[in-house]
This record gives sequence, structure tokens and C-alpha cells, in this order.
Amino acid sequence: MRKQTKKLLSWVLTGAMVLGLAGNVNFASVKADDETTAPATKEIPVTGDDITLNLTDDQWTYNGGNGNGDCRIQIGNEWGNWTYPASMAGASYTAVKVTFTASNVADALKAAGKSSVQAGLCFNGGAGEDHWEIGGKDCTDATIDKDGTYTVSFTPNAVAKFAEFFAVRIPDLDSTVTNEDNNIKNVIKFSDVSVEYTPVVDTITVGEDVELNLTDDQWTYNGGNGNGDCRIQIGNEWGNWAYPASMAGASYYAVEVTFTASNVADALKAAGKSSVQAGLCFNGGAGEDHWEIGGKDCTDATIDKDGTYTVSFTPNAVAKF
Repeated sequence: MRKQTKKLLSWVLTGAMVLGLAGNVNFASVKADDETTAPATKEIPVTGDDITLNLTDDQWTYNGGNGNGDCRIQIGNEWGNWTYPASMAGASYTAVKVTFTASNVADALKAAGKSSVQAGLCFNGGAGEDHWEIGGKDCTDATIDKDGTYTVSFTPNAVAKFAEFFAVRIPDLDSTVTNEDNNIKNVIKFSDVSVEYTPVVDTITVGEDVELNLTDDQWTYNGGNGNGDCRIQIGNEWGNWAYPASMAGASYYAVEVTFTASNVADALKAAGKSSVQAGLCFNGGAGEDHWEIGGKDCTDATIDKDGTYTVSFTPNAVAKF
């Protein structure tokens, strides 16, 4: 049988070691087609590559055009007839940041009687809540105290959307703005405005997490090929090591393996190491294989003493055991 039709999942340590090990597996399973037997489900976003937009001067404005003299970098305002850049309009995202260069800062701060001011994002459509004031939940603001480049951001715990309004605001400088003839003599000046966001390109439906507390006969130290690997091997069709029944062939969105390691001091001494890295190795990983630890979307563990450790894999798409 060709190699690509087989499956492997193991936890591997760098270096030759002998440890006392015990472990369990936790994974978020993708919903089965048969809804009568599927577990409770939830929607998980699938994200694409980050999108960066370097805005031209006509793609943002200082204020909302409502005569209130707001000091802002307004990027979208459907109420104020200010259209988003095409790729942002209505897009869903899981993270966004705006970077800009500020100049004339000293004059603007002097006019406002401030030594520094805060800039932050204001918007609606923010993962179930609106942010009309800066300093909102899951937002990172910027302290402006001199000419320079600044970044403000929003990273919610759920999917957000570019809705009717999205802007960077600096409320403490509102009083320095005049709308009569767009006079910006004492106003902070902006340039090189860019937006970077992580778009949501799809969603998948996953079931409740499945946790397996493995018995000693459900994993092995090595692949049975005489190479002496130090691993917790959970599945290896090439090495005739069967997965636990609920894992075999299952699709998943996230997986972690937790284990207790003992006899670590003696093993490290024998290997001449002060610590070693543990990580997941597998194929079927959302379009790519991970034959070495430290793979993309993986979280490894540094083992330096007896204790409990966790290694994990959280791809941006569906993977399979």
C-alpha cells in the first residue's frame, strides 16, 4: 500500500531517552453526517491568509462629516456615507489591526493641553458587542506622545464583522478639529494608513470535545522498526499499531495529548541534556504532514523535570487521524 494512504500520530522526544509515561488524548471532532448520533455541535471559523490594505488618502477621512469635529481615521461609516474599501465591506474576521503614521503631534497635544493621548478602535459588529468608546474589550490601544508610527488592534474570541462603522478614534483631540474649512493647523496629521485583518473564509461544524484516557496497551514507546524512537505512539498503520476505536479515521479541528513523565532527571543525564522538546508528529494534518516536531500550528513542550505536559495541534482547517 502506498505511504500516503497510511496514517500516523505520535508524540516524539528529541534525544535518546527512557521515561516513565502515561497519557490521554483530547480532540475536537468534526460533526458526523448522521445527526441522530452526532454529539452536540458548534461552529468553528476557518480563516484565510491575512489581508493587508495600504489605504490611499481618499479611503479614509478625519471625521464623520456630522459637524462634531471628531479626530478619527474613519475607514467605514454607512450612516455617514463613507464606503469601506471593497475587500473589507461586510467581511467577517477574527483579528484586525490598523497601523498609521502620526505627525504634527507636538502642536496637536499643545492645542489640547495634553502630554499624550490614547488612540483606539471604535466599531460595531464586534463579535456580539459594539465598541463606541476606545479601550474596548479585546482591543489594544496606542499612546500617542510624539511623531511616529502606531498600531491599534482588536482580537475577539469569536467572529466579528465589518458592519456599519469602523474607525480609529482619538477623543482627547476632538476639540482641536474644525470642520468649517477642514483647517488642520493644530490637528494631528495621519499618513501611511494600513489595515491588516484575518478573514473568515468558511465555517465547520464540530462536536463536543472527545477525551480518551489511554490504557497502557493503547500506546507504545516506539514504532517497532528498531530505531529506538522515544515516543508515545498512538496510531501507526505502517507499524501495525491500531488507533483507539473512536480516533481511527476521525476528522478533527484540534487535538492535544497530555502525559505524565517520570524518571526525567536520569533520562536527561544519560542524554547529556538539561531539557528536551516534545511535540506531535503525524500525517493528515489539514493538508500537510508533520514528520518533525515544531510543526506549523503545533505547540510543543519543554521537558526538564518530572511532571505533566501537554502538546497540541490546532490547524486552520479540518485534519484527520
